[in-house]
Amino acid sequence: MYKIFILLGLCLAVVCAQKVAQPRCGSPVNAIEKIYTPGSRIVGGKIAQEQSWPWIGALIQQKPGYWPYQFCGGTLLTSEWFITAGHCVDSLSDEEIIQRVHIMLGEPNLYKAFTNAGNSAPKNLYSVKKVVKHEQYDVPTGSTNNDVALLKLSRPVPFTSTVSPACLPSSSIYDVPAGALKDQGRRVCFVAGWGHTSEGQQKGRDIVVGAGSDALQQVNINSYNHTECKRKLRGYFFGTNMLCGGFDEGGKDSCQGDSGGPLVCKNAAGAYELQGVVSWGAGCARAEMPGIYASVHALKSWITEKIQAN
Repeated sequence: MYKIFILLGLCLAVVCAQKVAQPRCGSPVNAIEKIYTPGSRIVGGKIAQEQSWPWIGALIQQKPGYWPYQFCGGTLLTSEWFITAGHCVDSLSDEEIIQRVHIMLGEPNLYKAFTNAGNSAPKNLYSVKKVVKHEQYDVPTGSTNNDVALLKLSRPVPFTSTVSPACLPSSSIYDVPAGALKDQGRRVCFVAGWGHTSEGQQKGRDIVVGAGSDALQQVNINSYNHTECKRKLRGYFFGTNMLCGGFDEGGKDSCQGDSGGPLVCKNAAGAYELQGVVSWGAGCARAEMPGIYASVHALKSWITEKIQAN
């Protein structure tokens, strides 16, 4: 009996150790800013380090007889829920999304992920079983306002060093913590994706799965305050559920194919919080034309409410 209790205790200790070892949200193995240099970008930018964006996912479709193709990005929020841009899925019915769209997680190089899998589906490729679109998406019409959608995965995701969630924001992007990385007096945040590396890029033979790159690219952007965004985007709708960021001189931005992907900023505790979802922009990396993101902090109540209800 004594030996049984000892063995039981050891088993419980192992289980507890496994639970403790689960990655925390927003805590990658490799810090994103390890390869940060002022001016790095997706447009002409840098390849992200392995295990530095464990929450990012690629939205994938495939036509019979053709290679899969990535058309948007997104972010893992929990073991079952994934967030992307509303405009990424607006043209598809819920049934079409469930039947045709898959989400690749934990694979920074999409081409390698599919070639390594051979004739089988990659193990980190997930299908969707439920779609929740924002009821006020694109209100007012043409604004791309409330540009978020939630996708529930067909099976729970086991968290590992290569797949783990980003944190929802504990405060606004404008509440800059002490010691935060800054450039030109503005808060530095990061965005990543497999999108175009230049405005108007044509997909060449060297790119197979990604919209603009098979390897995950990252960019640092400077966050503008709401007043600056309104001034720079005069003539466009810019609401309270939006953020913007970039560089006055241009040249650095997210681009087509990056839509839905994460804009993350470090909080005071050193964890990466999802502050924005790549939404839209006038071209890519143009001077005085920042990129626009759906504000996750402004939409946080909607996000948590829908996850809890579904």
